[in-house]
Amino acid sequence: MTISNKEGPPLVPLERVAMPTIESTDKATRKMITQINTTLTPRFPLQTTGEAVEYHTLRFAGLVNSAGQPQLKAALRVTSSDYVLSPGQPVKTVSGMCLFGASGLSGIGQNGRQLSLTDPIELKAGLAEPIKEVIEIPFLHPSETETILQVTKALRLLAGEGVECFFHLPIPEYKLYLLEPFQQGKITADQLEILFAKIDRRAQDLTKLVVKRLPVKTVVGSPLEPLGNLLANKKGAVTLNQCLDSASQDPLLEALIQADRPARFLDLCNLSYVAGYLKQAMLAANQSAGCLAVDMAQEVGIFEHTKSAAEKLGINLRMAAMFLAPAIVTLTGRYGKDSLFMHQPDGLSPLTEQKIIFRAAKGVGL
Repeated sequence: MTISNKEGPPLVPLERVAMPTIESTDKATRKMITQINTTLTPRFPLQTTGEAVEYHTLRFAGLVNSAGQPQLKAALRVTSSDYVLSPGQPVKTVSGMCLFGASGLSGIGQNGRQLSLTDPIELKAGLAEPIKEVIEIPFLHPSETETILQVTKALRLLAGEGVECFFHLPIPEYKLYLLEPFQQGKITADQLEILFAKIDRRAQDLTKLVVKRLPVKTVVGSPLEPLGNLLANKKGAVTLNQCLDSASQDPLLEALIQADRPARFLDLCNLSYVAGYLKQAMLAANQSAGCLAVDMAQEVGIFEHTKSAAEKLGINLRMAAMFLAPAIVTLTGRYGKDSLFMHQPDGLSPLTEQKIIFRAAKGVGL
């Protein structure tokens, strides 16, 4: 598919955007529906429908409320197949969201290339060149939009007496992301300060959007909050060892750090996401409550890493994780493979790209 733009370049190739394959009666779908009925329906007034959506390793079953209204499509992962949320049991839910998406905060390099400043995969490889200009998209990235709309809808569906939510907003984590290119000399101290301010402002705006949509008792934060003052005072002068010492004030983070010593800032961020899940599961176990993570599908790795970390630490992990089917999937991503929200066709402004993606997701122009 090509698009002509009278005000811009002539023809620009566009990735196809589509929903994943629909299946309804296969073994994987029946297994997922059975697990949802085993784990969730004893506690929440949910019913499964016959249809399912398949994407990579996940099969998403349709869920409706007690009135039979379509609500969402969800996959369920559990630490043991007999894990049940009992009728009337208190439930601690854990969720969260990324900031900016993969392309909402970027920089223009010295050679004119646009480089993501919020994509961990790109940052891990190292920016190709120094940044001369910082660019923030002034509207929501599709991944932010999906979280605000779909995750909050799922949490509303699970609302009720005894349900609480810890919502992980990774403010310190995103600042640590930026310390990687700063220490590599790819962004300046002034740029780092500007980027830190953009992260704080973005987080404040997203918190308002999320919290007002949630009917459950919600705490917004991050396991790395002890790093807040350290990053504010030292900014780019902070070292990895100082960050590890600060994070180790939390006993769980200290145990995770000792078990898998981070070699770079990005590693510490990954431990924080695991700690968000693991801490809620441990609190739930101490209070005889259930634990349920609720996230978009691209976050399934957090659950898998949490199970591995719990095994290393000798923790009997008891929790379930609900992952929601995305409304937007690109068939070819930035890295030449199927991916979620990782599109960035050359030659299109981010706003134009976003409009086209949403149109295509609805079947217009494909």
